[in-house]
Amino acid sequence: MVFNFFSLFLETAENEKEHAKLHFKKLAGIGSTIDNLKAAVAGENFEWTEMYPRMAEEAKEEGFEEIAKMFEGIAEVERKHEKRYKKLLDNLQKGEVFKRNGKVYW
Repeated sequence: MVFNFFSLFLETAENEKEHAKLHFKKLAGIGSTIDNLKAAVAGENFEWTEMYPRMAEEAKEEGFEEIAKMFEGIAEVERKHEKRYKKLLDNLQKGEVFKRNGKVYW
């Protein structure tokens, strides 16, 4: 018998999707766009300022320099995500998402 890795991962992914649905049902619902963007900003900030730097440090301590560099790179991407979300939040709060002074090129 040949072990089927694809099936194992597919089944696991389906399980995780169902877990997410169960979690979502217990939430108080979807917040406003502004509330959701504020939460996204906070989440991205946590990831790039605390979570990934800690993971990188732990990887270094355990001798996994390449993995540490990967985590440091991911932290930088998360920092950019935070910046994007902050800009969108600012534009939304100013009413400048779909309407701006001057030309906007899409």
